[in-house]
Amino acid sequence: MNLRGIIAFVILLAALAFSRQFLDRSPDSAEPEPSAAQAVAGYYLTDAILEQSDSRGKPLYRLQAVRIEQFPNSKLVRLSMVRVSYPGSEPDQGWELSANEGEIMDDGRKIVLRDNVQAHQKGANSMRLIRTSELVFDPVNSIASTDADVIVELAGYRMTATGMTADLKANTVELRSAVNAHFEP
Repeated sequence: MNLRGIIAFVILLAALAFSRQFLDRSPDSAEPEPSAAQAVAGYYLTDAILEQSDSRGKPLYRLQAVRIEQFPNSKLVRLSMVRVSYPGSEPDQGWELSANEGEIMDDGRKIVLRDNVQAHQKGANSMRLIRTSELVFDPVNSIASTDADVIVELAGYRMTATGMTADLKANTVELRSAVNAHFEP
């Protein structure tokens, strides 16, 4: 090949490379990825009721929410105006957990409740009410816990503490620290 042919071939290759680079640019590639807060919901439900059972079909809990939103990129399931019913060993027993908002985490193994959280023990002889700002419910192990401040009201007594673990199956509540009790007639 002569010099003129080589120069023409190099110019043709350069033009081809330039045009390919120009044509391969897509307008979407310059846009940043959306953050988790901006993520589009994978699905949403309104006035929803979800029931979870164990491997033998025994109910673990029943969750009601005004709105449930799932975000597939972050595996986040957000709850609004949520109520969780945990069944007791006898009919008309168990616990009711409620909050203004929450999240389902670890594929349903944890439910985090936030903002005006209340846990009320059901039953004719029960008067136990727990209030806190955040509560983590583990339905598989029947445990509700928090590191936040709590108020426990029980049959005329009012106790405050920092941190708590409640075994919902055994109906026991362990207050962790800064416990203060006071009788209200």
